Amino acid sequence: MRLRRSPLVKLPGVLRFAKRRHPNNPHGCVLALQELLLRAVDVSLPALSPRERRFLERYAGGQSIAAIGREMGMSRSHLSSVYRPTVGEAVAVALRSLVDATP
Repeated sequence: MRLRRSPLVKLPGVLRFAKRRHPNNPHGCVLALQELLLRAVDVSLPALSPRERRFLERYAGGQSIAAIGREMGMSRSHLSSVYRPTVGEAVAVALRSLVDATP
């Protein structure tokens, strides 16, 4: 649901991808963005440290930062202020590359 309200669904590359992958689906842009984000997560994982990868895998899987913090033995505030921006930037760079490369 959150992706529906994201301005990312209106990016030209996302629209092109949606038209190709989900041509008759009224939610095609949302599905396309979801697919591209999952690919961006996968692409960005090798560039991250093992702990950052662990955080991103769980965060992208929908686990709360508090739960990840408990599992990793770190505070929620540390993960939010240090890990989330780092992995977010890695995913954003990967997403931009994927969107820009979409014919």
